[in-house]
Amino acid sequence: MLEVLEHIKDYKSAVPEIKRVVKKRGRIIIAVPNEKNWTIGRLMMLRFPIKIEDHVNSFTPLKIIELFGFEPNLVVHIPFNLFSLSLTQIYEFEKRDLK
Repeated sequence: MLEVLEHIKDYKSAVPEIKRVVKKRGRIIIAVPNEKNWTIGRLMMLRFPIKIEDHVNSFTPLKIIELFGFEPNLVVHIPFNLFSLSLTQIYEFEKRDLK
């Protein structure tokens, strides 16, 4: 799920379905933008609109972990080269024996 959850209005229904279709010990890879840093970057570059219009949700690392119910195996922050701000976070979860 790369750069998808921020576009889904009912993301709280999507996450259980993601977990359901992945087999036990399978990998779930999620990428979400860092909306705060995207907004700062767009403002600094005078890109309008400042907020990306089709992003109906925004996620913090804590919110992603709470959604999936367990800690990720790996978190990667993709930087914006000009200011070393993280524009995207990628999370790798391993599906455990959860309901």
